[in-house]
Amino acid sequence: MLTNGLLLTGVSDFQRQMITGGVIMVAVVVDHYRDRLAARLGWSPPMPAAGHPPR
Repeated sequence: MLTNGLLLTGVSDFQRQMITGGVIMVAVVVDHYRDRLAARLGWSPPMPAAGHPPR
């Protein structure tokens, strides 16, 4: 979805790869800090969706 939108707006291949990589890195950092906050507050992690293995 992200790649398609960037293609439609005429973003170059290099910029598209950099933006996609940045979005993935931000998602990993947010997930890490969300898990740390949940552990600190004693919350249980959310249940995985059906068909997905637990972490």
